[in-house]
Amino acid sequence: MRRSLSDAIRDTEDLIRLLARQQLPASIDIPVLAHEFRYGSGPMLLEMRDFIQFQDVYSRLAFSAKSVNEDVLTLLRTSPIRAEQLGRLMNLEGLNPTAQINEFYRGSMSTGQVLDSALEALKAYQRLLERLNLQN
Repeated sequence: MRRSLSDAIRDTEDLIRLLARQQLPASIDIPVLAHEFRYGSGPMLLEMRDFIQFQDVYSRLAFSAKSVNEDVLTLLRTSPIRAEQLGRLMNLEGLNPTAQINEFYRGSMSTGQVLDSALEALKAYQRLLERLNLQN
């Protein structure tokens, strides 16, 4: 799970860096990361080289997110006591992924804010997991 989280963090940082350096046409006066977040939409006009990079980063991010999810499901199945400890720590830290994801879809955040928030959540989960491993 630690490796999956590290990969997801790296891939999210790569996506943020890629989107931050995008130069949009003059007719679109707001940077990509400043646009209001709407899942599946948004003005992104990428050069072919950038589009290929975007596809690569996005594919890696989708795979690392899938890996984190699979690791969590495996933990629940193989070590329910450990999963319960992790869940308790998440609650104590105020980490509620469902509430956070729902907030992304309310339409009040920019794409950059959503990505930054997701990145910070991944880092918080990583720190929490490291703390749990040190306790055992």
